[in-house]
Amino acid sequence: MASPAPSSTAAARELVVDDDPELREFLLGELTAEGHGCEAAANGQAALLALRRQSWDLVLLDWGLPDFSGVEVCERLRATGVTTPVLMLTAHDDVAERVRALDAGAVDFLTKPFSIAELLARVRVQLRRGSRSAGEATSFSLADLRVDLLRREVKRDGVLIELSQREFELLAFLIRVPEGAGARPPVDSRRRVGHPVHRRPQPARCVCGLPAPQDRAPRPAPADPHRARRGLHAAGGGGEGLRGRRS
Repeated sequence: MASPAPSSTAAARELVVDDDPELREFLLGELTAEGHGCEAAANGQAALLALRRQSWDLVLLDWGLPDFSGVEVCERLRATGVTTPVLMLTAHDDVAERVRALDAGAVDFLTKPFSIAELLARVRVQLRRGSRSAGEATSFSLADLRVDLLRREVKRDGVLIELSQREFELLAFLIRVPEGAGARPPVDSRRRVGHPVHRRPQPARCVCGLPAPQDRAPRPAPADPHRARRGLHAAGGGGEGLRGRRS
């Protein structure tokens, strides 16, 4: 169940999920002052019900909820096909925990305590991204291969394939590249392993102010005294003429 794209004319709608009543009311007030339509939920169950009941442009989700963690809420949303972007609010500053939140489906996170100016800036960024990505596909198929970008799953003939995070990102990038984009010319069948490959000569370059090789005067071949002497004998001079002409 993909969430509808935010409207450019209507006010953006955000769902604020936090069990701290003071922080929750503060965020509602700040977002409302920015012209956004907001509602609040105090726990994970209420958040899931609200997200399944209607569409939202963005969710501000606290990590430490009393019933479900923010990560569990993200995982449940993505498992049901909800694509609403989630901005995680967390006191966790460990890299492994942040990676876990991103892998669960959060698009961004903000560590507590945070500046309200930074929070509002991150909200604006996510709303811009949401408007640009409206209508983009979230799953791709190629023959019997299916890639789900939201669930980060790859299946062949319905069988799940285990991939590392880097392998999945590479596959997702390749499957989204239009056919023929960046294609190389056909490979010559003779260019196989063990066959010499004749490369075109590269143009010479000047290095450190030195002239290029084609601009330099050709070096004379080293003299071969034996060859010169043989040439004199063949002319009948026997080599004496050269000595006789010295002054």
